[in-house]
Amino acid sequence: MKGKLKIWPGLMGPMTSPPQEWGHKWAVTNVSYLEFKYYSDGKAVADLVPDIFELEERPVVRVAFMLQGMSPIGRYHEVIFYIACKYKGKTYEYEPYLYVNQEAALIAGGEPIGRPKLLAEVHFDPLAEQNTPLVTATLARPSNIPLAYGVFRPNGYVGRVEDMPEQGDPGIACVSIKNIPGHEPLVDFCACKMVVQKGDIWSGVGSIAYTGYSGIDELHKMPVVEMIGSKMILNGVSSSDPASAEAFSVLEDILPAEYIEAYKRAKEGESND
Repeated sequence: MKGKLKIWPGLMGPMTSPPQEWGHKWAVTNVSYLEFKYYSDGKAVADLVPDIFELEERPVVRVAFMLQGMSPIGRYHEVIFYIACKYKGKTYEYEPYLYVNQEAALIAGGEPIGRPKLLAEVHFDPLAEQNTPLVTATLARPSNIPLAYGVFRPNGYVGRVEDMPEQGDPGIACVSIKNIPGHEPLVDFCACKMVVQKGDIWSGVGSIAYTGYSGIDELHKMPVVEMIGSKMILNGVSSSDPASAEAFSVLEDILPAEYIEAYKRAKEGESND
């Protein structure tokens, strides 16, 4: 007698209780999105960026606080940090830190698409603010160690994303490094563009600050040198852009040439045996 559980390649999490059902389209509705964009200090930021990427002296950093209203893995909060960089002449946004406050979102990001995430406490709900015109966003890890504070003052309704798609499209793909140890280590470059396709756009004045309380989550190494702008999108619908997806090994970029050659010879020897 044999087992009956089908093994699906790439299925994330425990096979007996995966956090997401196989084969469904990924999309998120009822999204609240708050973005801060600024110029940072390249010398400080360099500590957080792998040496396969090139940086400007004042790289652009983007911080997105999101309340993902409903998705195939339920409702959750997410905070993503993006640093503009180049890989072999092409511009990307590297993600040094990604935080979520829900288990399924943690698993869904790391295993199938190579966007490793951390659990954190996130507070961001623009429609729940009371007795203030300000929208606030906070990030803590663990819950009693605050890492970042964001404040946004809406000053005008701009319109719908459907009429101004560039407001929901960053224009460049975000990239993470999928690094899995083993007999044959996996170090993959995983890039994809995340797009807000629908929603109400609000302009405003925003600022973000880092506490520097943690030497584990070194967000303070992305200091704010000059703000570029902030915006908020409510009632949004977001998804990934399949056409922008890239995935390939970068082992040859990070290991010495002699190691790569020895590894190839060993593999050839195994195949000959």
